[in-house]
Amino acid sequence: MDGSIIRSVKLTAILIVSASTSLALFHRTPWAIGLLLGSAWSIANLLSIVGILKIATLQKPDKKLALILFLKFPVLYIIGFIILVSRLFPVSSLLTGLFSVVIIIGMSKLWPIRT
Repeated sequence: MDGSIIRSVKLTAILIVSASTSLALFHRTPWAIGLLLGSAWSIANLLSIVGILKIATLQKPDKKLALILFLKFPVLYIIGFIILVSRLFPVSSLLTGLFSVVIIIGMSKLWPIRT
């Protein structure tokens, strides 16, 4: 599971950076930055969930659990709330960035890479 998550995160980062660059070239800078921010927030959220699940299922020492939970709930969600309330970026670009990771994970499960 961990390898597919990392592969999906890398593929998402590549696709989002290329899409944001294209949008910026077409003078859609707020949309491009919103797409990047939404995707970065979604990737950070996904990786924190994976970290919490690893600690819970593999019963690893929970020294990192408090740090991950602190970064996920107050810090990550407050940053997301501030980004939404600031209205600097279109909400549709933020939502597109949020769902990009889920879409890429679904696509990578449909078309697995054969090694």
